[in-house]
Amino acid sequence: MNKKIETIIADLKTAGISCVVTMLIFAAIFSNEPVVSSIRIIVGFFWIFVFPGIFLVNLFPLDVSKGSIEKIILAAIAGSAVVGVVSYYLGLIGFHAKYHSLVLPPVVIAACLAIFLKKK
Repeated sequence: MNKKIETIIADLKTAGISCVVTMLIFAAIFSNEPVVSSIRIIVGFFWIFVFPGIFLVNLFPLDVSKGSIEKIILAAIAGSAVVGVVSYYLGLIGFHAKYHSLVLPPVVIAACLAIFLKKK
């Protein structure tokens, strides 16, 4: 398998594990709230910010090992920045905000994946 794809898969595994750990922490902290609402919040955060950020971070050569927590934190920061800016400009051109959470992450992931696989 391609080394680039292996890096993305390792980062996605780490993000999945950190998503599950975050769900467990939220379930323990907010024990009076329904578990389903905590799961929706965490999965929504990871869907909108972290998963697109993983593909964004892999576009740049970093000195961070693949599948590390530092890379996931950097991915959340990069994903929130890019998704926020793109969401702002889509709102300016008239794209309704209720569709941003459905459309933006796959578009950012597809664009980054196309650039990532095209680079040598």
